[in-house]
Amino acid sequence: MIVTPVEAPARQDCPSCGRPLPSEKAVRLDPGARLVLHGGASFVLPPTEFEIVALLHRWAPRFVSIDRIIIHLYQDDEPDYADSALKVAICKLRKRLKGSGLSIETRYGCGYRLRCEKPVTESKRYDR
Repeated sequence: MIVTPVEAPARQDCPSCGRPLPSEKAVRLDPGARLVLHGGASFVLPPTEFEIVALLHRWAPRFVSIDRIIIHLYQDDEPDYADSALKVAICKLRKRLKGSGLSIETRYGCGYRLRCEKPVTESKRYDR
């Protein structure tokens, strides 16, 4: 019997920008508590904002269109003000995520995506 060593899976990079794809360990979500865990920090989000983060996390690192987000949030009962409500929710969400290492990127014509970076609390170490 020949035993071959098991190698760690190769790191995956985004085909468009070349950055590493976020790993499952980078961001964890608890839907029951609407809790987001990232880089040792945790915070609870209001229902709409949590649903946006959960959808963007599911599709990361791809962009999610505004229409897809609205359909996810409102399903069949889309109000006339859905576009404006989404913009307000994204604005509030960006303020809550500030300094956590998570951010929401906008690309005109594509939509939004969740970006994972190092949390501010894990800043550079200076070795002497």
